[in-house]
Amino acid sequence: DVADLVALSGAHTIGRSQCGSFEDRSQRADDTFSRKLAANCSKHPERLQNLDVITPDLFDNAYYKALGFNQGVFTSDMALVKNKTTAPIVKRFAESKEAFFGQFARSMEKLARVPKPAGNVGEIRRFSCFRTNAQGTDAAVDAAVEEEGFAASA
Repeated sequence: DVADLVALSGAHTIGRSQCGSFEDRSQRADDTFSRKLAANCSKHPERLQNLDVITPDLFDNAYYKALGFNQGVFTSDMALVKNKTTAPIVKRFAESKEAFFGQFARSMEKLARVPKPAGNVGEIRRFSCFRTNAQGTDAAVDAAVEEEGFAASA
């Protein structure tokens, strides 16, 4: 469900990612925020970048407010405000912390009820959201897992 997608993306309100995970965004110097990302990250792909640039250490709705100012780190973040179906949900969450919290709780409960993959159908990714387990890992992902316990994806 689309509301689940937008709400669960809100987990980025407390996340960080290595700069190398979003090179596509930081290399597009078509806006002020992209140029800022490029300046911070261009020579340091291992550097960590807050995904919520307003209140990175608080679980709140500032992530959605930042998206409204074109300050989404990942391309997938910005897609939420550019899509005609998801944009109104982003706007609602930006305007109402309670709306975000309520939907996030419902979406997490729903996610918790998804059955674990069985047999050879699906997999729980061990290394990274954007790399299958069969593809293994690399030094950058290993470093992120070591430091953060997880790796975010673009």
